[in-house]
Amino acid sequence: MPGIEPGTLSSVDRHATERAKIASCEISDLYKLTYCITRVVDFPESEKQKKVVVQLGLDEELDRKKQTHGGLSLLLNQVAELGAERLAALHTGVFHDLHPGDRLPCGPALLERLHAD
Repeated sequence: MPGIEPGTLSSVDRHATERAKIASCEISDLYKLTYCITRVVDFPESEKQKKVVVQLGLDEELDRKKQTHGGLSLLLNQVAELGAERLAALHTGVFHDLHPGDRLPCGPALLERLHAD
């Protein structure tokens, strides 16, 4: 065949070989494989997240990591809100006399303002 090295299979031949391997499997082997996959993969959640998601309860360490990862978004939002609140309090307390266009103090001048309040 032109374009195919001697001793290699064409894609058609490879597909035929793969189909033959699958066809030679015992039905019980395919059921076992299906059972194993469905025990591992959470298909509804995988579809929602558009990625493969492992079932809960399969591995304790993995479950803990998933729980930690799932809570990170909430934690980061809470940290950002707290930071924004503190920044607003700092601004109103330390920089209350500044007006739009004024330069913010930095270096020693900033330290003096922070320690004064």
